[in-house]
Amino acid sequence: MNRGFAMTINARRADRVDHFFREHHAALVRQGAVVSSWRTRGERRLGPYWRLECRLSSGKRLSVYLGVEGPLTAATRFRLNELQYPLRERRQLAKALLLVNRGARAARVLLAQELSKTGLHLKGSEIRGFAHRKFAELLAKFLTGSGEQEAQNLENQGFGDQQPDDREQCNRLIPFQPDNPLKTSATNRSWA
Repeated sequence: MNRGFAMTINARRADRVDHFFREHHAALVRQGAVVSSWRTRGERRLGPYWRLECRLSSGKRLSVYLGVEGPLTAATRFRLNELQYPLRERRQLAKALLLVNRGARAARVLLAQELSKTGLHLKGSEIRGFAHRKFAELLAKFLTGSGEQEAQNLENQGFGDQQPDDREQCNRLIPFQPDNPLKTSATNRSWA
């Protein structure tokens, strides 16, 4: 075969590949591949012969012939990898995030089990139950007679006391509402 003729064929194939990339860009991003095929002639197996293939959203398969392994095949693989790189990265990131979330869920279950052994519990991302646990410990000490002084100290500090001790705290706890009997006006905060 004439060398100039072979160059013309490769140039035409390269033009067809460029046209294929432009026409079927979205399909190549999702499902494009460089695939091999083999031919048999008598008892001989010939190939591999390469083609660029994609599947359209309608299910139809399209391909363009690349020929035997060579510069056009290598360039097409490289171009296809560059084209599919962002989607591949997003898929890998989504998979990694899924694995992290599964691990976090399992860790939260284990944490909840360990906390329940100590009388604490999870509420959202907070660990709760410290005040009740401290109160239970003090009650146990008080009932056994060993924690009377500690209970008295906590009582003096207002532990468990839900009533605000001054007017300003009451004003913060009870917002002004026209139908609220505890407040008659926004400026005059008199008690009912």
